[in-house]
Amino acid sequence: MKSRKPEPGIEPISAKRLLIVDDDQDFAGSLRDILEPRGYMVAEAYSAKGALQTLTDFDAQVALIDIRLDRSSGIDLIAKLREVRPSILCVMMTAFAGIETAIEALHQGAYDYLRKPLNAHDLFATLERCFEKLRLEREKQQAEETLRLRNQELEEVNVRLRKIVESAKALAFRSQWGEVGSHLLEEFAQNMAAEGGSLFLRDGEDLVLVHSLDPGHAPPTINLPLRKGSIFDQALSAGEPVMIGNINHLSGVEPSGWKGYKDGSLLVFPLQDDAGNVVGVLSLHNRAAKSFTQQDQDLGSILASYGSETLRATRAIQALRESEEKYRTILENIKEGYFELDLQGDFTFFNDSMCEILGYPSEELLGMNRRSCTTTQTARRMDQVLDDICQTGRPAITTDHEVLRKDGSTRTLEMSTSLLLNAAGQASGFRCVARDITERKRAEEERQRLATAIEHAAESILIADKDGTIHYVNPAFESISGYSREEVIGKCFRMFAGTEHPDAFYDALWTRLADGDVWKGQIVNRNKDGSPREFETTISPIRDDTGTITSFVSVNRDVTHEVELKKQLLQAQKMEAIGTLS
Repeated sequence: MKSRKPEPGIEPISAKRLLIVDDDQDFAGSLRDILEPRGYMVAEAYSAKGALQTLTDFDAQVALIDIRLDRSSGIDLIAKLREVRPSILCVMMTAFAGIETAIEALHQGAYDYLRKPLNAHDLFATLERCFEKLRLEREKQQAEETLRLRNQELEEVNVRLRKIVESAKALAFRSQWGEVGSHLLEEFAQNMAAEGGSLFLRDGEDLVLVHSLDPGHAPPTINLPLRKGSIFDQALSAGEPVMIGNINHLSGVEPSGWKGYKDGSLLVFPLQDDAGNVVGVLSLHNRAAKSFTQQDQDLGSILASYGSETLRATRAIQALRESEEKYRTILENIKEGYFELDLQGDFTFFNDSMCEILGYPSEELLGMNRRSCTTTQTARRMDQVLDDICQTGRPAITTDHEVLRKDGSTRTLEMSTSLLLNAAGQASGFRCVARDITERKRAEEERQRLATAIEHAAESILIADKDGTIHYVNPAFESISGYSREEVIGKCFRMFAGTEHPDAFYDALWTRLADGDVWKGQIVNRNKDGSPREFETTISPIRDDTGTITSFVSVNRDVTHEVELKKQLLQAQKMEAIGTLS
């Protein structure tokens, strides 16, 4: 089978790369034409082999896979694609599969599934969820890696700071960027007996004053770049401390960031990262007779280095916290329920949607055991599901998870459950995404009951779209008319019209229906053999959720025999009257 790759060109930084795998080349091409204008980079493959070949040089992030691929299964392709691209998300497409096939696909690692023909809203919503999941995972991995690297650097720096371990411990307890900076300056002053000083940290294109030992001597901000030749410029340009033993002897140097120091000594430490980028600058001033010494400079350099590492680590931690907060904010705003359990089954975290599903306020749900809000049968079944997850590490999907709300009512959930691991890689609990399918299940059951009733109805029932094209007939229609379903599906309902009604009759009927009204009356149709049949007919419009008419249903009771009997009765009465007159 052939495969079609995206046209060569420059890939945008934020490109969303998508692989369509479908043996229907026209469908794949049409889908590509829909997706590319929305900013997706799309490649096509028309077989499992073609998909694997395409993936070797097209780094797809998401794959749309038809469950049926010629003679192979799209579900079997999931594992093969992940061998090439472990992070790829697979969304299955099917026009035939039931819920069992969908569950199998999810068990095999599919992220979601879509039914053909594809609904544009569902398609784009699913793709956005895919790329949002990839983005969040990528951000979290990057933040965790940043934190890991920063912690590793901090451990290496700790070896160099054994002589000032008490100061190091004091800094380590600070968790906020500004708090670390303020405490760093205090530690400097304490270790070097400084009378005054200031700490500036970089924020964009400015150095912002974080803390001052003697307020009023330092401005709130200093613009970058610094003035050439200034004290701060010398320290930051050289990446080394600058020490001035006696400010009175200072000449040919521009002041920067400090004012009012007319005597005494000055010590300035640059705060930089490993790449030499400016983190901040710290200055100390002493008016006492004793000037700063080389030992002060060396000790301060060690503490400055440690302080820089601490500030970077703090910023990394804050970035991770912000990422986690963003992740939690997303969880709080999705309509699906999300919750986490410990190994005993107690709720440790949940979003507002989960509270709404169960009907409990958050303060009651926290710490509650899952068995308290499920039926006994569901609790036992869930015990087995969780045991299997612990044993295999693989996530599980359950589609008939019945829960008990606080008010005693029940809801049916579709749940995806996976294992939570702690920092040591050991199981610490479970995370679950729950979708309330109660109404969907009821609607499906109601549709099934309605379909069964229509199929077994004695009346002839026909459904046509708003253009009059027939889409459905029931068995009673076939029995009465002599037509099979195959002979009438896709045909216009006027095919049954005879000469009994003029065109004006049908025009009036159609106008009434187009206005959204129900039409009732008697109508004569022609059977397949040409014989007329008279029906007592009711035609009603069918509307979608927006109130738009999409089709019509016609319920027809065969009254041919009744009409014939009435004619015979009238004829008999007429003959009797004639006999009486004669």
